[in-house]
Amino acid sequence: MMMGRLIQRGAAATAVAITTTRAAHSAASFAVRPALLDAVKQLGFTKPTPIQSTVADALSSNTMRKPLIVGAQTGSGKTLAYVLPMLDELLQAPGRGCGLVVTPGKELCMQVTQVCYAVASKVGMKTVQMYSYDTLDQLNNPDVIVTTDTVLKTVDLSTLADRLCYLVIDEFDAAFTGTETTHLWSLIRQVAPGALKLSYLKRQRAIKLGLDPSEEEEHAVRPQVIFTGATLPDRGTKSTMAEVCSRLAPHIIVSTPKLHTPVDRLVQLFDFTCVTQEPSPAPRPIVNTTPLVTAVSRALDEGWKERQQHQHQQEAECSVDDGTSCKHARVCEYVSAALQQDASVLVFNNTVNSAIALSETLNARFGDAVRPLHKKIPPRQRSATLEAFKQGDVKVLCCTDLLARGIDLNVDLILQADFAQDVVSYLHRIGRTARNGKHGCAVSVVCDERLPLAKEIAAQLDSRRAQQWHSWRVAEAGTATEHDTSPEQDGADAGTAQRTTESSDVGISGVSGVGAATLSSLFSRNRSGRKRRQREQRSGGGVTKKGNKQRRRG
Repeated sequence: MMMGRLIQRGAAATAVAITTTRAAHSAASFAVRPALLDAVKQLGFTKPTPIQSTVADALSSNTMRKPLIVGAQTGSGKTLAYVLPMLDELLQAPGRGCGLVVTPGKELCMQVTQVCYAVASKVGMKTVQMYSYDTLDQLNNPDVIVTTDTVLKTVDLSTLADRLCYLVIDEFDAAFTGTETTHLWSLIRQVAPGALKLSYLKRQRAIKLGLDPSEEEEHAVRPQVIFTGATLPDRGTKSTMAEVCSRLAPHIIVSTPKLHTPVDRLVQLFDFTCVTQEPSPAPRPIVNTTPLVTAVSRALDEGWKERQQHQHQQEAECSVDDGTSCKHARVCEYVSAALQQDASVLVFNNTVNSAIALSETLNARFGDAVRPLHKKIPPRQRSATLEAFKQGDVKVLCCTDLLARGIDLNVDLILQADFAQDVVSYLHRIGRTARNGKHGCAVSVVCDERLPLAKEIAAQLDSRRAQQWHSWRVAEAGTATEHDTSPEQDGADAGTAQRTTESSDVGISGVSGVGAATLSSLFSRNRSGRKRRQREQRSGGGVTKKGNKQRRRG
């Protein structure tokens, strides 16, 4: 099976795909120095993940230090994929160079700092987290600096350009869609100008001197720049991949075959009980699964039966306050089922006000087991809440997308009280569970506003699941062809095939992560569609505001 995909893009050359095969990795497969290898062993890492091996191979062959774009599935070990090569290079000349890691949020920044410190401290290297009030002189020559994109506006990094060996921008598709985009490009231009394409004036100057501008970009001296992310959107309003590639000099793209697919051993359920626009489809049974999924599925079945018995009353409740009453009731039932199984739960909301209102409802029923977490809570209190959640003192976090990216928590159940605004957010949310080979469950409570996107995602997952089930059944019969896939080829256990049903109807369903399809084809279905529907509703249906203006002028 193909382990990784390595695409090299140059100014004049077309994209060339280089595939590597999966091999039996051991601890010695980490291509690092013995001291760093011992540190990795002490932390319990015995073998590299596919993306870690592929990135190590790409960096070792990247003698020109071209920028590297790394894309891999959530929970695949992207942090260590760039931390280990960075520390290995810094060990060659300690004190002479440093690495800089930039993250889009404080929570992710703290987590990356902990990972870097856990490895670097065992080989005598210094890791610091930079705050807005810090200066480079106060940091006392660290080996690794971890900070957020917002801090870069207040810190002068000009003195760091001579010492910088590595520049890593983690979750770059989020960083380059926020308000700090200009500062990030300024940072790259300041500390790693060779990573960017030559400006128009520099290209014209090179042509006058009889030089080839593309060769000047190839031979520019630069620190190693790495962009990492679990999603590389190339279409829609969040198409940051195209912008980044257009600005970079010749670069390398490294990705895995499972990019943009739900994580393994994940059961996804869609609850359409609160939808009033059309009848709710009946749920299908899920067999041979975990006790948590069984309990959650039972709660879903009971909700559907209740709606069938009291359909008119339920629709009346859902029509009040945009379906808030129905949504809160459904979330309470799922949280109750999860707490009976002693499971940890993340409840995602799209806005802070929604998270506050839902947390109050959950607190009234479940007490101190539920805590809110959003940007209006002070950072120290957020850190304490996260630590309590990791220790098991808090079982339910009612949060926003503040915890959707990169955060590694031991979560058993993901609840979407508000359905994700786009496919990118959906992939990151459900990626908080079923990590490190564990099983997980994701339940999405769908209301009228997010119905079109939810149906498209469910249909995409269901169609791929039916194809995968058919391939497994053919393989079991001994008539598999070279195009058929098996659970073993996808890295799953043999029992995973029994967690799905043969039916391919679209509706409230449980979808195994092994049989899930890539969702990259739905990247264009994001907030732009929501805004278009809002304009149509304001204009009275079907005619946009621009059309109304033209009609009035006529």
